[in-house]
Amino acid sequence: MVNPKDLKIGMQIVMVPKQAKGNLEHPDVQMGFVTALNENFAFCRYFLPKSDALRTKSHSEGTSYECIVIHEHHLQSIINTYLIGLYPEYASRPELRAAAAAYGIAFDDADPDEHQNDQDMGINSCSDAVQSSKLW
Repeated sequence: MVNPKDLKIGMQIVMVPKQAKGNLEHPDVQMGFVTALNENFAFCRYFLPKSDALRTKSHSEGTSYECIVIHEHHLQSIINTYLIGLYPEYASRPELRAAAAAYGIAFDDADPDEHQNDQDMGINSCSDAVQSSKLW
């Protein structure tokens, strides 16, 4: 289980579902990045397996902290590009801008559109997560 205080918007993570039983090479393990946080879940976008394309295109998924492993798997510039494109409000909300800046995300100061933040459309939960960052 990852400590929620260790996560930041833009941080790369791996979601290890319960059925993987801690096996980081299990086919259901998913690579993604954090888009928002609350007391119970990290909201994340996930990539298609072995790809730079997003699997989740319409919303972030609420993911239980107990199945998250912090792990860098893509170039951070790819994550930053997705965050800026998907969440233009990050450029105008100081708290989001500061959280994103902690991960090297830079915004131009153009007016963001009125994009609404993602709604939770599903929860990923697990109980047998691992505490390792070794993957692939």
